[in-house]
Amino acid sequence: METFFSIRRTLTGLFVWGTCFTALTWAAGAEDWARGFLLGWLGSLVYYLLLCRRVQKAVDLPMAQAVRSMRVGWLVRLIFLVLLLLLSLKVQGVSFWASVVGLFSLQGVLFLFFVFFAVKRGL
Repeated sequence: METFFSIRRTLTGLFVWGTCFTALTWAAGAEDWARGFLLGWLGSLVYYLLLCRRVQKAVDLPMAQAVRSMRVGWLVRLIFLVLLLLLSLKVQGVSFWASVVGLFSLQGVLFLFFVFFAVKRGL
């Protein structure tokens, strides 16, 4: 149950961050940045869901199969990220660098959660 709340909390943090940043960039008139960030941010959400699903499946597998499953999952997620970045390069009106920022949204949100919980627990 703790894992479910952790996943939900991370998805909520990603949603709030992505919605606010997209709205601010759109309001500032940087539509290319808003579209690029939105593309990368959605990619980050999908990446996180793919990772959660792969970990959940690997928990029930024997060790050797779990390792193989995680390696295949890593390759699938890497290909997904490369395709997403290639798409952001090819589509007109989408900022490549904003897509990169959007893709790293997951890592930023996870880092902020780590700092918050470390401070909360007095580490």
